[in-house]
Amino acid sequence: MIVTANYDWEVVPDQTATWLSVERNENKLTIGTDEPNHSGAERTATVIIRGTGENATITTPITVTQLDAIFFDDFGWCFTPMNTTADFCDEPNLDAVVCWGDQNLRIDKWIDPVKSANPGWTGVRGTKNKSAGPYTYSRHNYILFGTSNKCAGNICSPAIASIEGAINATVSWSMAGFTSAKNAKEKGNEFWVSILGPGRITEVTANGSSTAEVVTGLCTIPYNSTGNTPEGKAGVHDIDLTEAARFYIGKDGYFDVDTDPTGLEVWKNPESMFSMKVDGMTAETRIVFIACDADNLTMETGEGWDVREGNSKYKSNRKLFDNFKVVEN
Repeated sequence: MIVTANYDWEVVPDQTATWLSVERNENKLTIGTDEPNHSGAERTATVIIRGTGENATITTPITVTQLDAIFFDDFGWCFTPMNTTADFCDEPNLDAVVCWGDQNLRIDKWIDPVKSANPGWTGVRGTKNKSAGPYTYSRHNYILFGTSNKCAGNICSPAIASIEGAINATVSWSMAGFTSAKNAKEKGNEFWVSILGPGRITEVTANGSSTAEVVTGLCTIPYNSTGNTPEGKAGVHDIDLTEAARFYIGKDGYFDVDTDPTGLEVWKNPESMFSMKVDGMTAETRIVFIACDADNLTMETGEGWDVREGNSKYKSNRKLFDNFKVVEN
């Protein structure tokens, strides 16, 4: 938030709220948290903006509420053998590490510790080229979609068994644009999110130059959530996804090799944070993420999962995915 005042001011954080972070940069105040709420109830804190000197008695309280998440996955279970000799891989134990080299592990080739810890994420490959894909990979505590040769990736979230009946929920996640080791940003910044099972997308949110829109009138998206499990079982597309939203990652929603070499700060950037409201979500509802452009997505045959067929607008569609959360409204 931007604080406008005609006198000097300071910020007083709530010392009892260890889950809350408060940062000031000139007149910009950033309030957030890196800690998910699994307390079983919402929690609140108060941040105070206070004048200084003779204006110290002038205060403005800001109440911050963090809702309880009924499901949260930071992909801490998701890892791959790291190439510690590659550039930027000197600290492989960080929450997210920007590394290039032999560190991508495709979903159908996940090693046993990853497969056993996976709470139920699945992907599906294209129908035309069954020998290829799915283009979904584990990295160190996050997921990579796509490859460098026009291949799109996708993943489907686990169903949340603890949901009783039908609820209205907010689903949020982080999606960052891919940057090469030479700090070149890929132009393919588009991705899609859809519903598998009960539920209707009613609202979408993006920040800064990132954008979002609910899409109506789109032809159905063929998808089979079990078409390619981490065990590599192939299948056909037999479910139509008609609820869809389109998102574009803004110019600042990318890893920056120069200013963020360990890849930790990008997840705090508002332009890499997205959300949507889903009405009527049940214990059978799953959320599908598809890292490809509209020309690819709207193919009625489902052949577009392997975008090397030439129907993609972009040379590559790589995305980085993390921090999936569901909160009941």
